[in-house]
Amino acid sequence: MSSLFRYIEACGSLSPSEAMLSGADFLLLSQLAYADFPESAATFGDALEGALLLPPSPRRFGFEHKNDRRLIAETAKSRRFSALAFLGFREKFDAEGACQFAALALQWDEETAIVAFRGTDQSFAGWKENFMLAYRSPVPAQALAVSFVAEIAERFHGSLILCGHSKGGNLAVYAAAFSEAPVRRRVREVVSLDGPGLSPADARRAEFLEIRDRVRVYIPRASLVGLLFENPPGSVYIRSRAPALQHYPYMWRIEGCDFVPVGAPTRFNAYLARTLRRFVCGMPPEMREAYVEALFKVVSSAESESVPEMLKVWRKSVPRVLGATLGIDRETRRLFRRVFWIFLRAASGRMT
Repeated sequence: MSSLFRYIEACGSLSPSEAMLSGADFLLLSQLAYADFPESAATFGDALEGALLLPPSPRRFGFEHKNDRRLIAETAKSRRFSALAFLGFREKFDAEGACQFAALALQWDEETAIVAFRGTDQSFAGWKENFMLAYRSPVPAQALAVSFVAEIAERFHGSLILCGHSKGGNLAVYAAAFSEAPVRRRVREVVSLDGPGLSPADARRAEFLEIRDRVRVYIPRASLVGLLFENPPGSVYIRSRAPALQHYPYMWRIEGCDFVPVGAPTRFNAYLARTLRRFVCGMPPEMREAYVEALFKVVSSAESESVPEMLKVWRKSVPRVLGATLGIDRETRRLFRRVFWIFLRAASGRMT
């Protein structure tokens, strides 16, 4: 049984006043942000019941649908979450514009609202937007995150806590840092759950430095995602039950009502993260953009919009992708070679 389900069993009967917010609470809310909700509802329980009536997202794998729907149903019955006021849900998906965004907001108590941002789904648009973090700021989802937080801040006048898993963690940090100053001052805490950090340029800006001490980052010990780009120092490393699925929230270890901490990331993952950062920083932004465009030009030859969709027709999609790679133009091949050598130099620089 997933630790998230055990957490609901152990702590779901505790009201917000009976137990302080924990990392497990933020993980649960961030995981629920992968579901689609009605835009408005009186309580979070009503919104969760509404989510069960909506068709499952085609951009999620079947095993994720099963776990997500069970988590929705069990959270809807819990005393801890069901009676919370629901402040809204927003979602935007634009395959052409490489935009994949969703967020929900609820009122935790009289003084605090929580905004949970969705991470990357299995759409190619979502993955392309992830890659765009390497050369563009803001990406579309980051701009939408700032807008949604401003909307919630206008309707709710207390403190704000922003959280998210994967890219959702990046959106939470970005929205906290680059909201208007009056909103930024109301952000009490930011929780990034294995989310990539900000770009080096954004991490040096005064707005981020103002909120940096309010950012809490949780990273499974052998995960790579949360080590990418620039997260603040002091990340908390935690245990996951699945060596090959460290990023997957349902595998994170929870004992009692919180995560199980460990001392540090694995040496290999720390090395790999440093190598990737050196790799990205070694390319000028225009080369990063050209590389991403070339990569997704090849991926688009599969004529699918998501990984699950492509895998359903893999006998057709895989040969198309391979054919596109073989038929790639000389300039793009040269670009791939240059990127490959930059990566090798970055890796060898650490080994010497």
